[in-house]
Amino acid sequence: MVTNPIKGRIMKNYFKIGIFCLVYLITFSTITPIVLSATTIGDTTFPSDIGKKHIWNLTAYSFGETPLKGIKYRFTVDSITQGVHMTVDSLIVNATTEYYHPALGWNYFFNNSLYLAANRTQNYLYFDYDNYVIPYIIPTPINLTLVAEALAAFPSTISCSVDGNTIIVNSTDGVDEKFTFNSNGFVSVALGYEYGELITKLVLVGGKEEISFGIYFIISTFLSIAATTIFVKNRKLKVK
Repeated sequence: MVTNPIKGRIMKNYFKIGIFCLVYLITFSTITPIVLSATTIGDTTFPSDIGKKHIWNLTAYSFGETPLKGIKYRFTVDSITQGVHMTVDSLIVNATTEYYHPALGWNYFFNNSLYLAANRTQNYLYFDYDNYVIPYIIPTPINLTLVAEALAAFPSTISCSVDGNTIIVNSTDGVDEKFTFNSNGFVSVALGYEYGELITKLVLVGGKEEISFGIYFIISTFLSIAATTIFVKNRKLKVK
């Protein structure tokens, strides 16, 4: 059987193009930033949409014992509306918070309850401290001074201070908390201390880097498989 040299060169070129496409897709998936969804009412933006779920992992520490892991917190945005709160025209967010325990599954903390009201122009931010003690998500662009002032209104708060992108809250029960926010308005890490000893660590699952890698890697993998399949089929047809 005599091999056609022209056909061989054509197939090599197709092969090179296929490899280039695969490399491009995988590279694109790792360098393209994720665009987070957000809802804006007036000039106030909440960096999530209705129905979005966000999860944090919790590690509980006890002196001299193995840290307890496997507990999760889930935050779901139930509604984002415009209304009046404390006489201020505001963006109002209702949300559901749940916790997961390996032995108990998912359970509600608060179901479809008021989470916050905010108006950026009037520098107004309110957290419903009857339902929430963790500022999981805050309006953007972030204003940590405003967040600290809102947390200072909690009955158990003694004082709040801002250090870079972290808010430090001192409470009457001897528990101090440090909330570190990313630029997207999410708490990335929350640390709890009791009389100076670390007792809890809350870490965001699916931060910007992780979401970007996860979503785009899946997409690029799917496209890569599809491109490879088409390439192989075309190659077989041309060989015939």
